[in-house]
Amino acid sequence: MSVVAPQVLSQQEIAELIPHGNGMSLLDQVTSWDDNAINCRSAAHLRSNNPLLKNGKLSTVLLVEYGAQAAAIHASLLKSGMGEKRAAYLGSVKKMALSKQWLEVEDTELFITANCEMNSPGGAIYQFTAHSNEQLIAKAKLILIQPK
Repeated sequence: MSVVAPQVLSQQEIAELIPHGNGMSLLDQVTSWDDNAINCRSAAHLRSNNPLLKNGKLSTVLLVEYGAQAAAIHASLLKSGMGEKRAAYLGSVKKMALSKQWLEVEDTELFITANCEMNSPGGAIYQFTAHSNEQLIAKAKLILIQPK
């Protein structure tokens, strides 16, 4: 049975869990998480200071970074219960599917879910999805590597 963590995590609390700094921390909030999955929301694609924007737009292939950040936050929460911050690296992206090439203005908020398939001290495997306006925009399998 998984333990549900009812607290919502703010952008500041997220920044304390991953080593991305304020400019590259792309998730605005963790809305829920348990032993198996994490749910996040973001409007970073609408901010002009987003370092991933090209001509004011975000390529949906870059949603893999949003999914990887959600997975890294989840792995950090599982291992430390809001403690130690360690760098993790995206080792591989598999079976990525995109429903469109660019996010548009009408894609007002993103909902990112990362489901954990395997978690160990050296890395993890996650499936992530990104939705906006109840439409699936991106999904992929992510393999994270976290050296000691």
